[in-house]
Amino acid sequence: MHASSQTVGFIGLGRLGLPFALHLTAGYDVAGCRRGRSDELVAGGGRIAGDGSARAVAEEADVVITCLPDDDALTEVVEGHDGLLAAAGTAPTVIELSTVSIPTMQRLQEQLSARGGELLDCPVSGTPQMAQDKKAVIFASGDREAYDRVSEIIKALAPANVFVGELGAGTNFKYVANLLAFVHVTVAAEAMAFAAAAGLDQKLVAAVISQSPGATSGQFNIRAPLIAENNFDSVLVTVDQMREVCDQICARAEEVGAATPLVNVVRDLYEEFAAQGEGNSDPGKLAIYLQEKARTNA
Repeated sequence: MHASSQTVGFIGLGRLGLPFALHLTAGYDVAGCRRGRSDELVAGGGRIAGDGSARAVAEEADVVITCLPDDDALTEVVEGHDGLLAAAGTAPTVIELSTVSIPTMQRLQEQLSARGGELLDCPVSGTPQMAQDKKAVIFASGDREAYDRVSEIIKALAPANVFVGELGAGTNFKYVANLLAFVHVTVAAEAMAFAAAAGLDQKLVAAVISQSPGATSGQFNIRAPLIAENNFDSVLVTVDQMREVCDQICARAEEVGAATPLVNVVRDLYEEFAAQGEGNSDPGKLAIYLQEKARTNA
């Protein structure tokens, strides 16, 4: 039995979204879309709304959470033929967990608001495992009253959440986090490639450097052991996803007048890596590419 009679919609049951949706089933009636890992939602105590469309979700839930891969997916879910805005009556409050561009969110918020709804920009900092362990952080932004109305739902997703300001502030916080993470994962791959070229035991490098607080990073601690084992099966984020967010960060930096020389280098390096057919790979695999590139150029 659900602790609350409130129905919460959830659209985007991928590797990050599914753990969040399953957290909610302990306290809410969770109605999902027939996309992604919807069978696992049902097995975990949720259900599929009506015919499984986004419209059906909006017709059953006043609050809808979206966790989607990009701007196009969110636009389709909100504006599409069977999207949220196609539902009869008042539009829902949308808690958007993805990393999508601020102009897209502003445009969709205007349309939702015109129908009595809201869009809250609430991107997530953390991996799917962190989401499952309730260790991810949510940067919430948008209308403060709307946030207050759904704060208990957001808390059920991630106890570590903070309201950071008007719509777009959450994404700007996420860009800061992503900028750091992307630079860190890239330099971790480069460091491990250097260690291999120098003939060091990579497993020993991963173990020892991770104990050096002045040198290590969260990304090194996560990826160096995987690089040392040549294990890239558990893709935490794809190279293509990383490139897309890098493009967003660079565009936003230009809008606000920020200099981002390091993330520009990171973006160009992963463009080169993707051109080798590695768009769906984990960025940690860059370490192997750098080793091969060095041998080719030797």
